[in-house]
Amino acid sequence: DALGGGAPVSSSSSSSVHTLSGLVRLMDNACTLLASHPHHHHPSSSSSLSAAPSADVERLLAQCRSLASTSAPLEALAYTSVIVAALVTLRRFDEARAELARIGSIEQRADDDDTVPFMLRKLDAEMPKHFGRTDAASKRLAALAAMCGRRAATADAKKDKNLWERRRVDVLAAAAALRFTSGDAVAGAQACASIRDACPTDPRAWCQLAYAQVMCGADESARNSVARAQELADAEKNHDDKLKAELEATRVTLGRFGVAP
Repeated sequence: DALGGGAPVSSSSSSSVHTLSGLVRLMDNACTLLASHPHHHHPSSSSSLSAAPSADVERLLAQCRSLASTSAPLEALAYTSVIVAALVTLRRFDEARAELARIGSIEQRADDDDTVPFMLRKLDAEMPKHFGRTDAASKRLAALAAMCGRRAATADAKKDKNLWERRRVDVLAAAAALRFTSGDAVAGAQACASIRDACPTDPRAWCQLAYAQVMCGADESARNSVARAQELADAEKNHDDKLKAELEATRVTLGRFGVAP
């Protein structure tokens, strides 16, 4: 749902939805591989990517740019979101900022402007941190979290309310991580508390809280948050594949920080 504005991105045809989702998966795989192993040139037996990750990334970027230039405005912004996310993953921040600049001032868009993919709003809010402007990024993230709260409060359908609450938690987690990595433990702890209070019965929120806690060294709290996420998932018998994957990814992340689940 990150590519959507108020709702999942609406395309003119089912084939365009398939094209976008396929590009997202391929781009994520290629960028992750290249970012982790910039000199890696071995083929992956589990994907359709070629032997050279850098070539894959450039090919996919070119494909996204081509599709963005020929698509309807909403679809074009969705493709731009994929481009900017890929460039940020690869730490090509100047290029990512240039892509955002071509769109105009995203932070000035109205709350109900659903033409702007949420992913793009979040990438724009975080962009200043990549240029040493932590305070500016924190202010933008706070404004975005507040916007998500307003959208959740005014949503008519429960599905839309839950969507904006999840987005708010995601932004609060990004804000907490930013504060901790910049050495502001107090603000980071406050952001963690906001995550916990935002969606106390949502297992995904507790996963996000665990991420933030492990970054500040609160290992036991992170373990407890993962355990709470699992309890909530079990209680609701909510075992959809996405939630299972998120719980597992959270445990893997904690393990990388030396924290056993």
